[in-house]
Amino acid sequence: MKIKHDNIEIPDNNPFANCQLDRKKYADILTNIIETYSEGFVLAIDNKWGTGKTTFVKMWERQLHLNEFNTLYLNAWENDFDDKPLLAILSCLKELINDNNEANEIFKDVLDRVSIFTNKILPIAIKAIAKKMGADELLQDILEGGAAGATEVLKKEVEIYSNKKESLSKFRTKLEEYIIKVKGDKPIVFIIDELDRCRPNYAVQVLEQIKHFFNVPGIVFILAIDKEQLGHAIRGVYGSDLINADEYLNRFIDLYYQIPLPETKKYVEYLYNLYELDKFINSNIRKNYSVFERDKRTLIEFAADLFMKINLPLRLQHYIFRNLKIILSTFKPNQYIFSEVTLTLIYLRINNLDVFNNIVKKVYSTQELLNTISEILPKTDSEKDGTTYVWLEARIASLYNYSLPHNKQVALLIRKADSNDIQSGLKSKIDNNIRNFAFISALTRIDEERETHNASIDFILPKIQLLENLIK
Repeated sequence: MKIKHDNIEIPDNNPFANCQLDRKKYADILTNIIETYSEGFVLAIDNKWGTGKTTFVKMWERQLHLNEFNTLYLNAWENDFDDKPLLAILSCLKELINDNNEANEIFKDVLDRVSIFTNKILPIAIKAIAKKMGADELLQDILEGGAAGATEVLKKEVEIYSNKKESLSKFRTKLEEYIIKVKGDKPIVFIIDELDRCRPNYAVQVLEQIKHFFNVPGIVFILAIDKEQLGHAIRGVYGSDLINADEYLNRFIDLYYQIPLPETKKYVEYLYNLYELDKFINSNIRKNYSVFERDKRTLIEFAADLFMKINLPLRLQHYIFRNLKIILSTFKPNQYIFSEVTLTLIYLRINNLDVFNNIVKKVYSTQELLNTISEILPKTDSEKDGTTYVWLEARIASLYNYSLPHNKQVALLIRKADSNDIQSGLKSKIDNNIRNFAFISALTRIDEERETHNASIDFILPKIQLLENLIK
């Protein structure tokens, strides 16, 4: 199995055909917004990392193209090796020329007007004055605040600033002329992706240059961002946590849109397919064993229920399934995977590292582990939910208990010789019944399993420990 999943195929004639999250309807809403405000604006798609923004905007771009929009796509993160986002944006706009000679000539004028902005003011000023004065004399004059040199530099800066201001106006005029020539009946849609992952300085430059250079009719900018992360970048650039990032962003962004999060089970099924877990869980070898028949259903249902109840961010859901994929590759096809326990341990390794390490080091007694786990697992109300987590509790108790030295193990089940009553040396913190009937019933069923009743959690832990440098 591959660690890194392939990108989803996006068919040209039906871009959302392989979208398992039913997101075409959101693309339709956004398209209507663009058609309503066709003169141009900046829209931010604001979702956390790992929620599928990039896949969505690529699908949407293809959909827009089918609807006869001219579209452009720029991955800002892949271009932040350069310090001039202005050139990256212009390079994309040049793609619209095609065979239009008139548009080509106008674009040359656009480039002529922008050339002054690709240089820095002060070095040019100093270079110009250095021709009149010796370099040493100039440097000394500036350092000492000499009137002649300083005034000359200032005059040159003012001259260049005035030229820039005039050139900016002419640049916008020519750019607007170019946009009219190439856009057709609909606005150009320019998608800038991964902006929140760029170097802070580059991300801020992109925002500011979109506003100052490209704020012209006929072009709509779509920014795929994580607003919170972009806010951190802004505060970093300006060197103060007191900067109101929301107010700053509102200067550049006209509308925000959040793609609604998918229903948890649907997303878990998407992750299951994305990471191709069927290649192991439903492999031909495992199909020969009836005890593995429910593994897929059990994994998906438990993951969906757990993620929903603890409100786990999609990014961490991705992370858990990515690591689950790696862990499954260390199992043999004919081995039990204890999916609920394995998934829970991965979650603990990510979110409760101290608890996970204490399990590895056998710090807890079995009862102490149950007490600790009950504080981490979601609270259950219904009988159905309770059964799921009581079963998990019983399985963890059994696996952990058999990993302890014999003198520290407790009697999981206590059968009285003179009655059919069965008790346990443990007290469930999840089973609400005072006599723990559901918990004892689960332990009894585990005890009756011929091959796994005395299995140890040490069978699973080393597989998860191998991911120490991957799980953050």
